[in-house]
Amino acid sequence: EFISYTVDDKTGLVTVRCRDRNNDNAESHRTCRVLIGADGVQSTVRSAVQHQLIADQEAVTLNSYNRTIFRALMDIDTLDDDSIIPPVGIAVIYKSDMVGQIFKIWTASDSTLAITATVNSDEDDAAVREWDEEEAKEKMAQVYADFAPEVQDLISRIPASSIYANAVCDMECLEIWSDGPVVVIGDAAHSMTPSIGQGANIGLEDAAEIGYLLRDALADDSNKYIVETINNFCSIRLERVREIHTASRLQALNKNKKDTTLGSFRKRDPAFFERLYGWQPMSSVHSTNKLTEEN
Repeated sequence: EFISYTVDDKTGLVTVRCRDRNNDNAESHRTCRVLIGADGVQSTVRSAVQHQLIADQEAVTLNSYNRTIFRALMDIDTLDDDSIIPPVGIAVIYKSDMVGQIFKIWTASDSTLAITATVNSDEDDAAVREWDEEEAKEKMAQVYADFAPEVQDLISRIPASSIYANAVCDMECLEIWSDGPVVVIGDAAHSMTPSIGQGANIGLEDAAEIGYLLRDALADDSNKYIVETINNFCSIRLERVREIHTASRLQALNKNKKDTTLGSFRKRDPAFFERLYGWQPMSSVHSTNKLTEEN
């Protein structure tokens, strides 16, 4: 478990202080050239970075949208009736008259069915995360008790261990992601609502970009290019991340209205989705440019 870090002004190396919870909380130190905090919305690395930059910096707070989301995966072979299984590439959505109460299923692979279900709720994130497996399944069954019989049967067959429930929330997108050779990415830097399904995707984009950019910087043993490279990474990512974070937040706020589907969003702003899905990592862009130059 991460506790804190220090950066050596002369060498640029990062010393990380850690705690081993499986060994009587024994502390140890590790040294590295770059520390990347990809430790989620409750990031301890982010807290340490903010403290280093601004000693009295207030902790990041989560914004709640008064919604609970249930997500699960299940084996298709456990279903007696496969008529509920949609064709690959198609999602089936069940909705009630209650705004925001949705049960969505789709085929994630040949053998796996994916479920995402949402409901307006006053439960905060901390309370929802305290539910154990059986409690989350029980809550899910209660919320969708008035839905079609096939939905209720499906819920009864979902393994409790596969259900992940949390409140829909986000945090403000950080303007500063790094402190020298220490940087946060993904939810640690820009946790967003799941309203347009991009939280994990944008985190993967971060990882692809910083991995590519750091390749050459780490090849130089002097460490002199690492901080410049990380600063470059942050400046490259910020505009795109900010736009997607804002769109995700607006769609979450729009959930109090009837017309809340992603398809409706696409019709309202098709150019946004062209930018969203047209993204290419710098490694791909540079490879294409190189081939063009050689030809």
